[in-house]
Amino acid sequence: MRNCITNEFEDKRIPKVIVRYLQSIYKNWIQVPNYSLIQRGSLREYKFPGYETFFGYYDRSPFNTERSYLLFYRSPISTKFNPRLNTPIELVLWDNWQEQIIKIWKIWSYNWQQGSKAQWISNYEFIFNNYDSNTNSYIAIVVDINNLSEKRLEYPSYESCKDFYLTLNFNRLSQLRPDYGYRNIVPQDLNDNNDGVFIHHFKNNKTELIISISDLCKLSFKESMKGAQHKVNHIMLTPDGSKFMFMHRWIKNGIKEDRLYIYDFSAKTLRCVADYGMVSHCYWWSDYIIGYMKGPSGLPGYYKIDTKDTSINLLSDYIQYFGDGHPSIYQNMMVFDTYPDSQRLKYLYMYDLIGEKLIELGSFKEALGYECQCRCDLQPRLVDQNIISFDSTHSGTRCFCVLTLDK
Repeated sequence: MRNCITNEFEDKRIPKVIVRYLQSIYKNWIQVPNYSLIQRGSLREYKFPGYETFFGYYDRSPFNTERSYLLFYRSPISTKFNPRLNTPIELVLWDNWQEQIIKIWKIWSYNWQQGSKAQWISNYEFIFNNYDSNTNSYIAIVVDINNLSEKRLEYPSYESCKDFYLTLNFNRLSQLRPDYGYRNIVPQDLNDNNDGVFIHHFKNNKTELIISISDLCKLSFKESMKGAQHKVNHIMLTPDGSKFMFMHRWIKNGIKEDRLYIYDFSAKTLRCVADYGMVSHCYWWSDYIIGYMKGPSGLPGYYKIDTKDTSINLLSDYIQYFGDGHPSIYQNMMVFDTYPDSQRLKYLYMYDLIGEKLIELGSFKEALGYECQCRCDLQPRLVDQNIISFDSTHSGTRCFCVLTLDK
């Protein structure tokens, strides 16, 4: 098992890690609190002896609709190191009213950034991925919490709704972006013609390719695409399931380029809505996409894309000084986080998209050792205007947290 410093060396970013560690040694002479809340509220940390806990990505809520149940992961091994093939983590179904565990599932296919892609698809159903050693394949499992019955599906899920789910090739991700891939299957040859974005219909239990990587390369072809490694990632459905966005990224000679696409199911149209070199973290907001990316000027920042006419404009001057973050939106409110500063503090903010009011919620100190594939971004998830879930290492280990603000 290799640690994350080795991963950084492979990414040719070892100097950055050394600098951050040296900065931390110096800054730790100064007493910096593990966390500080600016707004009044209560912080719940889901801790269990011998485990680290987390939920993962910012683009989905760990709570069901009624907030009566909660999903999160427990890891019996340190999440400062890469996932182990012979050691599973646990997916926990938690009764939020009775304050107790309902059931635990052993998960063999996982990563520290997105877990096993657990997601609620209705108030009483959720889906997650796993690895079946008997068939040497990744699968999806749908659970009905009314009776804890399970339905096995022969293709892993990435983004789900009630009637279908969208997915991609996790084997490709494991080779090109292991942060988000699984490690159980030996790397396979990649074919851009029969790989890309897939759809699986629950009703007929069939999976089909709807957008191939080779087709994406043909759309406004760039010379940099020739001979490059390609992948799709970060598929995100609209709340009504009528459209989805996703990222196409290609890498050549160590240089990455991104495009952001929208697919409309009813019109069966595929549109590129951002093609300025870099796309990072995005979120749906009605007919808009809010995301951190490069805009028409070539400058990075938070932008607003109108999906009707594909116009793109800087979101607001108020939030352009914090760098990349993970935006999550509920109604007209957005939360986002920052990466660690020189004191290893990560900040959490709330922003009113209509009133353009910025509110600092708090800061959380990043523990040493969580780097690269094993990093722990806050990944804030806005459940409603007063409840935010996030992952943090401010207590020394990775921990799933829920912040409830006073009304």
